[in-house]
Amino acid sequence: MRRYAAGAAIFRAGSPPAGMFGLVEGQWSLQTPPSDVMISVQGVGRWAGEAAAMRRQSTMISIHALTACRVLHLSQSDFEIVIRDPECCRTIAALTAEGLGEAVIVVSNLVQPNGELRVAQRLLTFVGLYGDDRRVFTDISQADLATMCGLSRQTLNKVLMAFQEAGVITTAYRRLEILDLEALQRIAYRPLP
Repeated sequence: MRRYAAGAAIFRAGSPPAGMFGLVEGQWSLQTPPSDVMISVQGVGRWAGEAAAMRRQSTMISIHALTACRVLHLSQSDFEIVIRDPECCRTIAALTAEGLGEAVIVVSNLVQPNGELRVAQRLLTFVGLYGDDRRVFTDISQADLATMCGLSRQTLNKVLMAFQEAGVITTAYRRLEILDLEALQRIAYRPLP
């Protein structure tokens, strides 16, 4: 078990494979090079590093502790032992597929023409693709969220205000809470005219 202070790098893009990292407590952010643009925020129960470990190649993203974190680390040498077991290998493949699924959602989200849909779909990725029940997100600035949604801060602020007025979310300084998940899902997946 490793502990990371808020802001600390768990691993950086271009690092050699170092096994798998499982988030036990806190939140971390995924960032892409070269400027470390934040692309996602994840909470307890998420794993990272398995793609680089499986390929035995450098990591493609950076992960930083967004809040103080406790992280379970499975070293590369232990990872090599674990993947000899077919069931363990299948589980790791499922984790990798989950990450790929989130990446597809993020990319498809950026081509949505409607700002409300972009924000709603992005917030749903924070809740989790597979039933994760997180509803409160801290230490995400509006500038970071705007970047993740491909929107200006002004446009994001308008969308967040509309969501607040509708009772879907509430916000405070570096805090966003989803109050009505079903309403957010309706916004995210409503047909466009």
